[in-house]
Amino acid sequence: ALFPFYSLASFVLQVPVKDEHCFVLRVPPNSLVSGNWDALDDHLSPNPITFKILFAESMKHVYQSEFGKSEDIFRIKVESGGRLYACIQNGVDVESQDELDRTVGLEIRVSSLPLEDAPSQKLLSQAEAVQQRLYDLKNHYDYMRTREAVHRATTEETFSLVVRWSILEFVVLVGVAITQVVVLRLFFERKRYI
Repeated sequence: ALFPFYSLASFVLQVPVKDEHCFVLRVPPNSLVSGNWDALDDHLSPNPITFKILFAESMKHVYQSEFGKSEDIFRIKVESGGRLYACIQNGVDVESQDELDRTVGLEIRVSSLPLEDAPSQKLLSQAEAVQQRLYDLKNHYDYMRTREAVHRATTEETFSLVVRWSILEFVVLVGVAITQVVVLRLFFERKRYI
């Protein structure tokens, strides 16, 4: 490649149980496919989540996530080019114990490999590595912001339920107090007449 290229895609997906989401990547020769994925549901087991990248023509696995990992970073050199499938599965290859949907964050980057005969190839490789790590760090913070938003929504919903419950308790307590006063007043008024 005479000119370096770079392509970036970032997703946050809700993957239903016993389902998979796949993306087709058209990768030119001498490319680097890199990125990361993260299971964003901290309260759920990551065991049913599987992320894999495979060649479309041969269905040969180029990358597959390890069992039980909730996040990972991947880097794959593709010298021949072609189409790749990037698939996220929830309970397809591994049985899901809880039968729940999972939220997964995914970023995929496709870039050209540095030229082998370039005099500054080592420097370019190091700069590329730093850039990849910065993207991974940025994605990690994005995923954390997504988690924080989900937790904030849950906290606010819980707070509003507690406030409603407290108001209901107050109304019931005031009603019981008024009823007791009325009943005691009627009781003592009856005693006077007897």
